[in-house]
Amino acid sequence: MRSALCEGCAGYGRCWQGDHPEAGRLLCRLLSEALNRGEAPPLSERPPELARHCRRSAQIDRRFQPLLAELAAESRLRRRRSDLKGVVSRQLTGAAAELAALAGQLKKPASMNEDMARVAAAALDKAGLHAVQVSACEENGLEICAALKNGLWDGGKTRRAAAVLEEELGVRLVCRARSAGKSWEAVFRQAPSLCVRSGVSVSAAKEGGPCGDAARVLSLPDGRLAAVLSDGMGRGESAAGESRKTVDWLCAFLAAGLGSAASLEAVNALLQARRGDELFATVDLCVIDLTGGETCLTKLGACPSLLITKGRAERLAGGRLPIGILESVEPDEQRLCVRAGDTLIMYSDGVADELFDGQSEWLRETALSLAALDPEALARRLRQAAEAHHGRKDDMSVVVIRVEKR
Repeated sequence: MRSALCEGCAGYGRCWQGDHPEAGRLLCRLLSEALNRGEAPPLSERPPELARHCRRSAQIDRRFQPLLAELAAESRLRRRRSDLKGVVSRQLTGAAAELAALAGQLKKPASMNEDMARVAAAALDKAGLHAVQVSACEENGLEICAALKNGLWDGGKTRRAAAVLEEELGVRLVCRARSAGKSWEAVFRQAPSLCVRSGVSVSAAKEGGPCGDAARVLSLPDGRLAAVLSDGMGRGESAAGESRKTVDWLCAFLAAGLGSAASLEAVNALLQARRGDELFATVDLCVIDLTGGETCLTKLGACPSLLITKGRAERLAGGRLPIGILESVEPDEQRLCVRAGDTLIMYSDGVADELFDGQSEWLRETALSLAALDPEALARRLRQAAEAHHGRKDDMSVVVIRVEKR
């Protein structure tokens, strides 16, 4: 900076080496203001005596004001990163606490039902499946575990045993084999009453280009199902990367056992910490408990969803800001109960944007007319219908969830 302003100036020695080092004080003040305030000081705030002492005071802006502005921007970014580290630390500390609590619960001995185990052992013996030991646990749904006496897996006998157990206990069961060292265990678990078929259809705004939307449907370890749709703000690879990261991280936290709110808070903090530009993403999250149909819809800047039930299409509203903008997320959360035959449709604003009159009503009528299609075909046809209706002006995504009896 000294070279940029003072090189070749006849008064250089007086200002820098004499009794009145005004130039040194001036540059130190400008640097201090830029770094501490996060902005370069305006010309009106410079000392009035500057013009008397510095022959080049009028050239300050032209010579190095851009450098001061760059330093100020870097200072703001560093302070912001420091603040975000605190946010990330708090969020991940909270997530770690939840995981630790979950681990503590898993360490506790399971609540065993001895009477149920005796009934199950008698039923298995009746079916010809002889076990060394039988245990029954009802902590997270009924689970019966039988250590096989001969140590060999017999699929036919196990299926017969499951039928006998269902008759004796009055519940539907699914069975599987589990290796226990050199022997085998037969595990019978209460079957969820519901199952889901899904379909996803995604297209980029530009043919062959990256899509800023990302979607995924996954089964969670505790018997629930999650569907996630994210729309990265903007277009191109940066938006695509933002939405993919949002979906990947959210699915990872959900699969680890965190709830929807804690997962969103952690993802929000991570997005803020890694973001260099002003990028953010919408989140549309649906979690369904397949045991009874309890459903939680969580939206951050996402479009409304449609629930087709009993021949009607109900609008499930969206709202609030996307993820990655504020330090703390405030999602819109709706709780409902889905039943066999219901169809849930999630979509991005490229398919139907409420800012444009008539698009929501058009989508509702189109979805009802195509509701008989299977989920994959329905998702594809809705996206294609949107392209035909108002053109491919943005990335488009449709996620269809069909609930059925198991």
